[in-house]
Amino acid sequence: MVKAQGRRFKILYVLLLLILVIGIIPLAISDWILINTSKEILIRNQNILQQNTSRSLANEVFLYMDKIKDVVRGVARSYHDVLGATGVASAKDLAKKKEILGNYYEEYQDYLLTVESLNQDNVRVVAGAMIQNETLIRMLLESSSLGLAGEESVSIPYFIPREQESIVIFTTPIPGDEKPSGIISAFIRLEPLQNIASERSLASGLTIYLADHRGNIFIHSDKRYLTGSKRLEEKSLLKKFRDTPKMISGITLSYTEEILGDEKRMLGTYYLVPDFDWAAFTVVEEDKAYYAVGEMKKKTMLWGILVAACSILIAVLWANQLTKPLRLLALSARKMGSGDFSEDIKIKSRFEIGALVDAFNYMRHEIRDLFMGSIGMITAAIDEKDPYTKGHSERVKKYSVAIAKNMDLPKKTIEKIMIAAQLHDVGKIGIQDAVLQKPGTLTKEEEKTMQQHPEKGAIIMESVRQLKEIIPGMRYHHERCNGTGYPAGIRGDQIPLMARIISVADTFDAMTTNRPYQKAMDWESAVERITTEIPERFDPDVLKGFIKAYENGDLLRDGEHEYDS
Repeated sequence: MVKAQGRRFKILYVLLLLILVIGIIPLAISDWILINTSKEILIRNQNILQQNTSRSLANEVFLYMDKIKDVVRGVARSYHDVLGATGVASAKDLAKKKEILGNYYEEYQDYLLTVESLNQDNVRVVAGAMIQNETLIRMLLESSSLGLAGEESVSIPYFIPREQESIVIFTTPIPGDEKPSGIISAFIRLEPLQNIASERSLASGLTIYLADHRGNIFIHSDKRYLTGSKRLEEKSLLKKFRDTPKMISGITLSYTEEILGDEKRMLGTYYLVPDFDWAAFTVVEEDKAYYAVGEMKKKTMLWGILVAACSILIAVLWANQLTKPLRLLALSARKMGSGDFSEDIKIKSRFEIGALVDAFNYMRHEIRDLFMGSIGMITAAIDEKDPYTKGHSERVKKYSVAIAKNMDLPKKTIEKIMIAAQLHDVGKIGIQDAVLQKPGTLTKEEEKTMQQHPEKGAIIMESVRQLKEIIPGMRYHHERCNGTGYPAGIRGDQIPLMARIISVADTFDAMTTNRPYQKAMDWESAVERITTEIPERFDPDVLKGFIKAYENGDLLRDGEHEYDS
């Protein structure tokens, strides 16, 4: 008799505590997960924004410069087509040159500050603004020398304080007979790119700028940085590009920058401009980029507190009501525990308590039926038992389970196979000992008697309703796929799957254990014989599972452990 335990805690309090824990802890965890997930998404989106903005700007710079370069090349071709390849500067030629340059400049003056030509005799024709800046004049002389030597060139970008805009000089040769007849030089305005950077910055909240390979900024979303009226504090990313200009672009970096005496975490991305030693940069402070995460944390905490308060209130109101059916269930369960199976437990509940009551009632019926069936089976076993059966049945059960597992059969099916294999030879307890234990060859009449054991076992087990589904495995485990087995002589798929599996396991154990009429074979020889000498007896899929189980070493394991309770 089980003694009553000591002091018990009221389930009311335990349930109340569980409700509180279940309500608040998952909420806190989910909030934490939500915040971190949102932060990861925000970081990813921020990286994508900066990368896309940098890449888009870099591509637009390339397309803009490529377009204007094509225009300037068109001027050079027009010179060659109209004036020929001599480069001779007659009065008529000069007039024609001025006309050509003037027409191009008038059409593209939004993109060209100045366009000019220079032949090998140093005769210059200019359309547009006159350049007086000494730095620009020096840059023009350098590019002109390259052009007259037959090379195209693009100067470094330069910010003109007077015009308050950045320009770049592009020079291309005019084709000649043996050498260029001259050059066309264009002072390309970068103000359209300045406007694009400012618009993108306003739309995205990013600081955007363009810099050359020396680290000089020539376009900035805040033009005050170019005029010198505002000091550029952000230098780390620019220095990285200057020191390693060919590094992989399009990667967002997180770094610390000292700005106005304060260290700030920054996010920076740069993307190389194709065919130029330039890069497009996008930069933002991390605090500004992830401002939404901080706000989300505050709101999540506020809502979490409110939900927790509501959970506590609901828990207090409902805990007492939920425990009332449990007290009635405990009282009824005590009656069943004392042996009173006469009445079902009667508690009405729309909650899971109702399912628990149904489970108790079902368990009562199952325990009673199984108990009665077990008594009948034990009684039959006492009358007719075979001392050899136990060891053999255990091994066959183990091998059958291993084969079934390696065939990837469902767990429920494997459990049925395990029981059928355990009981497959129970019918031998109805065979006379003289036949069962005969050391020599059986006569035909004795063979017929021995072949009755599958049917006898099935008949014995038919009295137990719970074992109905495993009886085919017992009755037909000596059938063969080629139809030469017994008791029914069925073949192939007519034989139940569990019987086909038990047949292989039974044969394997018979070969690898000593019998009154034969000496045990080694495992390798037994496997070889089953798979190559007599494979027509067995299901090919079962043989595959058997071979796999053998190769994996599963036949040596306690295959039934998972299903035994």
